[in-house]
Amino acid sequence: DRNRSVNSKATSETSDTMDKAWQQQFTSTSPFSVKVAEFAGGEPSEVTDLYPNMELSDFCEKVAAQVGIPAFAVRLLHGSRLLHMSCLGESLASTGVKPGSTLTLVKQFGW
Repeated sequence: DRNRSVNSKATSETSDTMDKAWQQQFTSTSPFSVKVAEFAGGEPSEVTDLYPNMELSDFCEKVAAQVGIPAFAVRLLHGSRLLHMSCLGESLASTGVKPGSTLTLVKQFGW
């Protein structure tokens, strides 16, 4: 049991160190890009000039302009989360969107 506790603590410390390093790198001011794949298929689009503190509404507008749909119709699946322009106060960093992420675009035009 003691070995398990020591191993678990070491794993936790390593994970914390990696998280801190990633957060420091991710909070840099360098722009990054993500891929957006349409639910219907096709080649994913690359969305560039993104920043960790970019608000989701701005990100949705950028995606909308790139794929030629209104921003209100943009719904993005990221992991188990559904992101859209009405997610007030959310940034790319707060939702876990980071350099190299791939999101799935689901177009929702109405009820």
